Amino acid sequence: MHVALVTNEVWPLVEGGGIARYVADAARMLAGAGHRVTVLTSSRLRAEHGQLAAAGHEGVAVDGVEWAWVREPDGDLTPLWSHQHAWSLACWEAVRELASRERVDVVEFEDYGGAAAATVDARRTGALTGTVVAVRLHTTWELTQALDERPLDSVAARTVMALERHSLAFADAILAPGERALAAYRERYEELAPAVIAPMPLALRAEGEGEPPADGPLRLLYVGRLQRLKGVDTETGPGGGSMREHLEGLGGEGVRFVGQVPHLELPALIRAHHAVAVPSHFEAYGYVVREALAENRPVLGADAGGIADALADDGAGWSFPAGDEAALARALAERAGDLAGGRARIAD
Repeated sequence: MHVALVTNEVWPLVEGGGIARYVADAARMLAGAGHRVTVLTSSRLRAEHGQLAAAGHEGVAVDGVEWAWVREPDGDLTPLWSHQHAWSLACWEAVRELASRERVDVVEFEDYGGAAAATVDARRTGALTGTVVAVRLHTTWELTQALDERPLDSVAARTVMALERHSLAFADAILAPGERALAAYRERYEELAPAVIAPMPLALRAEGEGEPPADGPLRLLYVGRLQRLKGVDTETGPGGGSMREHLEGLGGEGVRFVGQVPHLELPALIRAHHAVAVPSHFEAYGYVVREALAENRPVLGADAGGIADALADDGAGWSFPAGDEAALARALAERAGDLAGGRARIAD
C-alpha cells in the first residue's frame, strides 16, 4: 500500500508540535510494516531537508519513506480567500502530480487548517480515483480558538473554519484516536465523514538513560505551550507581557523552566521525572500523553478527548475534570503526598 502523508509540519524539519512528531512516527511505522510512504510537505522546508540529508540525520533517511514538495503559496493569492485556502489548493496539486506518476492508495491530512478541502473536492468530482482521502483528528484551528476564547467572526477565521468543516464532512474517512475524542467532534460539528478509531502508537524512540532520584520530592513535568487551551493560562502575562517572565517572577522553590527541548532529548527528560502533567482543556490526540506512557511514566491528565482515550488503560495515570483548577490543585497535592504510589506505577 502506498500512503501519502500531507502536512506543513514534520519532524525533524519542524522541531516542535504534536503533528510534526506524529507524521514522523507514522511514516516510520508504516514503512516498517512494509508500506510505501511519501511525505508531502512545504517547499519552504526543502533546503533544511537537504542539509539534514547531507548530514545523515536519521529523521530524513528512513527506508521506504520518500519526500516530495508542496509549493508554498506566495504573492497575490486572488481569487483565493486566504493563505490556508491557497495551501489547500497547492496540496491538491502536489497530490495530483504524485498520483499521475504512481498509484496512491491513501492520502492522509491533519484536520488543523483544513488543508484537505481541495483534495476532498477533487475526489468527489472524480479527479482522484482509487484513492482514499482521510483526515486525522489532532484538534482543529476552530477548536483551539474557541478554547482560547478568541473571536471567530472575521473573514479569515470563517475561511479557515469553512475549510476544516468541509474536510471533516466530505473526506472518505475520519481517523480518530479514540471514542472520547470522536464524541467531542460529533458534539461540535454537525457533519462528519465516516469515522474509524485508529490510534497510532509511537515509533521513534531515542536511546538513553534518565531516572528520577531515588529520594527527594515528586518530580513532575509539563510539556507544552503556555496557552489557555493547554490549561496553563494565555500566551501573555498580566499587563500584556510575557507569561513565562510573569511565571518566573513569581518564584517558587523547585520550579524550573527548560524552554524548547529537541525531540530526541524529550524521552530522557520524561524519564527523569515521576509523572507528566497534561492539564489541557481538550486534546484530540494528546501526543504528550502517549510520549509519557511510552517512557513508562504515568500521566496526570484532564478527563477530556484524546487525553481520556489515552488514559483509559488501567495504571496509565490519574484524571481530573477538564478546566477545574481546584480539582487540578487537589490532584497535584495527592500525587505529591503519594510518591510511593507513583513509583509503584512506574515499577508495574
